[in-house]
Amino acid sequence: MQSAQVDFDAPLSPGQRRAIFAAGRARGLGLDDLRSMTPAGSVSSLTAAQAAGLLDRLNAGGSFERARRPRPPRRPAGVIRRVTAAQMAKIEQLRLALGWERDGLERFLAQRRHSHGAPMNRILTALDAQAVIGLLRVVAGQVRRRPRDGAGDRTEQDLQRGGDRGGSPRQPGSAWPGPRGLET
Repeated sequence: MQSAQVDFDAPLSPGQRRAIFAAGRARGLGLDDLRSMTPAGSVSSLTAAQAAGLLDRLNAGGSFERARRPRPPRRPAGVIRRVTAAQMAKIEQLRLALGWERDGLERFLAQRRHSHGAPMNRILTALDAQAVIGLLRVVAGQVRRRPRDGAGDRTEQDLQRGGDRGGSPRQPGSAWPGPRGLET
């Protein structure tokens, strides 16, 4: 395939620009890939001669090295990250949003276990902290969904019986003890 005669100083024509992007799409190349193939790193800054050369390369076939985004280095297997101050601050923020005391949170977490079997009140690793944050977010979401218009308020009789709105008493170790369940 021959390329047409081109004025070397002329700017890139709209037709050439469309042809470059069409040829790039046909080869599975993205914008970053096409930019990496240009001298200035920009398709728009090509001259007509440079665009013709790029079109010849794209239409000729062959393989192209794609520009890859740099990845952060991976942690070696078996490396355990310690809990961060930001994670502990998030746990504290969630505790305050729930209106719980520190000892109440401690008892709540002591009743639950991490996936590796340790009690949740032992937060040593970043994964432990993520599990506690996730649990507290679920609990906070359940607290937010409770009715606020008074229809869901517990009466004195309900509190004496230990249940909600005339229902059966809440079972110990239930999925959501709530702040009141921590006071016992």
